[in-house]
Amino acid sequence: AMRAAFKCAAKVRNATEISSKPVSIASVAVSKLKSVLDDVKDRKTLIIGVGEMSEITAKHMLASGADVYIMNRTKQKAETLAEECGAKVIEYGQLDSAVNEFEILFTATSSNTPIITNDIIEPCDFQRYWFDLAVPRDILYTKDEKINLFVVDDLKEIVDENKGLREQEARKAHGVVGRSVVEFFEWLDALNVEPMIKDIYLKAYKTAEVEAARAIDNGYLPKEYAAEAKKLAEQTLKRFLHDMTTKMREGSSEPKADSMSGIMQMMASSDNDEIPDRFKEGKK
Repeated sequence: AMRAAFKCAAKVRNATEISSKPVSIASVAVSKLKSVLDDVKDRKTLIIGVGEMSEITAKHMLASGADVYIMNRTKQKAETLAEECGAKVIEYGQLDSAVNEFEILFTATSSNTPIITNDIIEPCDFQRYWFDLAVPRDILYTKDEKINLFVVDDLKEIVDENKGLREQEARKAHGVVGRSVVEFFEWLDALNVEPMIKDIYLKAYKTAEVEAARAIDNGYLPKEYAAEAKKLAEQTLKRFLHDMTTKMREGSSEPKADSMSGIMQMMASSDNDEIPDRFKEGKK
């Protein structure tokens, strides 16, 4: 069952794009950044705050190869998150200088008032990409042509759009899962028919042994041909049974399969009483 579940999950991933569109604000923020920057590898990134949103952002940025620093009023909390993610720590007291040194900034604090305002922002000769993920906002400043600011309202539109697309893909996924469930139960049905097929072949091989011995005993064939006679009988029966057992496997999931299997089981049941003692399994 576990193998079937993993196989189904792989089919969902391959047949849909259900995981390709992020639906959290933090994930969308990183996705948006990557859409405006060709590459974030080795770029200095400052993340202010240590909540879930900051953690998600840090993990995504680190996975993309960014040089990530965590900042928080409580340094110990910043150190804990940095250690968990593999990031670095910068003192909160360096906020004034950090906002003018880092190219990329994400902020998601629980502050009731803005922490980044005009009085600490200085002109820079490089483009800055700031993402204010806090409510209420952490950043309040007069527009600067070299600061590209994205706030929750900007990102929420993308989140809503992605949720709609994900719902569409979820409907596709339901279809894939449904088909996989049918295939799984067909596989289970096939397993149920295998013991029956084994019994049929066992009966056939025993019959071949009996009939080959009978032919020798009755003088129809010389004794030196006993092995060849048995082999010929087995091959004949095997060829005869091949099509029948193939159809049994294919039809094991049909509605009439239960009644058919009962009949086949009676036919295939090995009754050793019908076979002379000297030809029973294990006797020579």
